[in-house]
Amino acid sequence: MRLGICIPMYTVVPSSFVVSFLHRLTELNTNGRNYEVKIYVEQGTVIDLSRNQLVKRALADDCDYIMMIDADMVLPVNAIDDLIDMNLDIVSGLYFAKGKPYYPVARIKKDKDDELHHMLEEFEFGKVMKVAGAGMGCCLIKAKVFKDIKYPYFKFEWKEDQYGEPYQMAEDLYFCENAGKAGYDIYLNTGIVCGHFGTEVDASHFLVYKNQVEKDKANREEVIEALMKLEGISEEEVMQRFHDRFALRETEWNKVDKTNPKAVEDYYINNKYEIYDQLHWHLNDRRSFDKKMVLDVLRNYPDKSTEILDYGAGSGDIAYLLAKEGYMVTVCEPNKKTNEFMSLRFLKNHVKVKRISYPVSPQYTNKYDLILCFDVLEHIPDEKFKETIEVLKKFKKPGTQVLSTVSFGAQNVHPMHFDYTDEKKQLIEELFE
Repeated sequence: MRLGICIPMYTVVPSSFVVSFLHRLTELNTNGRNYEVKIYVEQGTVIDLSRNQLVKRALADDCDYIMMIDADMVLPVNAIDDLIDMNLDIVSGLYFAKGKPYYPVARIKKDKDDELHHMLEEFEFGKVMKVAGAGMGCCLIKAKVFKDIKYPYFKFEWKEDQYGEPYQMAEDLYFCENAGKAGYDIYLNTGIVCGHFGTEVDASHFLVYKNQVEKDKANREEVIEALMKLEGISEEEVMQRFHDRFALRETEWNKVDKTNPKAVEDYYINNKYEIYDQLHWHLNDRRSFDKKMVLDVLRNYPDKSTEILDYGAGSGDIAYLLAKEGYMVTVCEPNKKTNEFMSLRFLKNHVKVKRISYPVSPQYTNKYDLILCFDVLEHIPDEKFKETIEVLKKFKKPGTQVLSTVSFGAQNVHPMHFDYTDEKKQLIEELFE
């Protein structure tokens, strides 16, 4: 049996790869199986071109198996022998992406009609499972597979998702997609666990984040479920609204007379689609900020009797996370639909949060140890700004800390953001005194 080992590489190769690779070659030469091993190396920064050239060379030498190994991988003992013994057309070892949360480099599909590749989040070590796509860092492929699919075998391809948005399919998924269309299944052996080096990543990195990944997934699912119930729509319709959130929100906002503070205030009270932008932001780009902020509160306010006010709470994600940690949290949010969403979500998940009605009654005198006011002040019209600051100041007591983020101006990008002025600067400084 002739085995072609194909290694695409850049100019620098980690020493950990070299040592590991030498050990694996020693195994192949001492295992008594009499493999004829040929090694192919291709240097270059265009990875799909390199992979195609490597396969062409291996096929020209009549290799029976092609073993793809990236030059930043550390394969475990007997990894290549174990993959060969499986006698599968396409099978990969398990390794993890170098970026948090270190998902496995493998993809799945929800069903046979699903056109998208999804991250593999749930799996058991020591199993063999069918996947929709595998990385080429440690992948064994029978030569006949390449003879049954068209050249180029690997290619970066632009495609469109279900909403018509363009995205680029990586070269390894392109290969897996075409191999699947040719009738070949792709397998992942989660018992062959590789290291992914350069920046060092192995199974331990994934396991550290696995619990948090599961929490994030559960959080996304409960948000979608709450929206479905609140709006009386399907999951597909919820996801479509997430996708169309900017257009839906803009349609409402364009009806507002921006020179009329009352009209702006009415928009924030009555709009129906701002919630989708808020939730999408907190579930994605804002997620790491939210979690870090909660950790900061846990560190700086270990006493769970700390009273926290989330002013302009939006969809309530930060209040939700803090309340689940046991803090006494109060929210103040003008939007009717968002308040309905918070009530439904918090009640269903037995999370206790108090609420102040908007506008705040002059008779309300409660004060707080910590006030959160994230991405709120830039949305306040000039005529209402001083009044808003005075309301926030009334919530303070000696020693109260105010945490806030703002992004004034840039209305071409953020049409709902008002401009920063010297007067606003002075008022904000007074709030933080």
